[in-house]
Amino acid sequence: MNSVLNRWIFLGSLSTVFIITLIFGYSPGYGHNLLSAIGISAKIKNNKEMSPQVSPSVMVTDNSVTNISLVSPQMSPLISSNIKQSQIINSMSPMPGDMVTDKVTPTHYQNQNMSPTPNVTPTSITPTPTAPIQTPTTATNVGSVVINEIAWMGTSFSANDEWIELFNVTNVPISLEGWTLSSLTGSSPDPKITLSGSIPAQGYIILERTDDTTISDIQAFKIYTGALNDTGEALELRDNNGNMVDSIPKADKGWFAGDKNSRASMERINPHISGSQASNWATNNSAKTNGHDGGIPSNTIKGTPSNTNSVASF
Repeated sequence: MNSVLNRWIFLGSLSTVFIITLIFGYSPGYGHNLLSAIGISAKIKNNKEMSPQVSPSVMVTDNSVTNISLVSPQMSPLISSNIKQSQIINSMSPMPGDMVTDKVTPTHYQNQNMSPTPNVTPTSITPTPTAPIQTPTTATNVGSVVINEIAWMGTSFSANDEWIELFNVTNVPISLEGWTLSSLTGSSPDPKITLSGSIPAQGYIILERTDDTTISDIQAFKIYTGALNDTGEALELRDNNGNMVDSIPKADKGWFAGDKNSRASMERINPHISGSQASNWATNNSAKTNGHDGGIPSNTIKGTPSNTNSVASF
């Protein structure tokens, strides 16, 4: 009896599956509603009961089916054969309450807040070395500052526009406080110049007679009074302790060099050699000049104030 009953139940099950298959083949919309009614396929509402049987959801774009349904894996072959491939869109979004076990790769930097902090390589800043400030020295030796050029004849603009150049031979600035440059000829008015300030290392300073227009484009370091005699002068440069630093004797024939007619200056050839030697002086050769006089228009100074002498050789 039981075997006969079991056979009828088995045949009834086959008939039910056959009828369901026919329904899906001829009326997809009606079949879906029927399956939903009998509980074979439905939206998953209970996560604990249904999650083991959930397969990836599909969205059916047929007009008769508008909701997204999660279909049991056992039923997927039945519905997939009658749905066009173009009608199925894979949906990565689970329905509310569904359990998602697939690993999802996050979109790269979807959120600006997720952007990685850029690696900043520290930059090494090397400080620029600054040259130390040199304090002018007060210790002087003979020849540390020399009388380097003399325009005893004035300029092309005026014979009274006389000027004298001093040169610091050393590599350190030298204080000139209390120094003097004097004429010893005894004629009146002999210049006697009291100096102050300092002279830069390897630098020049210009002493101008009466005003600062003698050399119009070079500022005078010191303005002095008194005139240099065209027949020659004996000049002495002394420091603040009265020590002789440099000197030029008065020659029997007048100045060692320079030209009154062309207004070319008297230049020292080698500042490291004594200024008392006539052979260490020469007249500006006009190949090199510097500056302009106070004329309007101005004339080129026939000398090299605040610059290397045209006849320099050292």
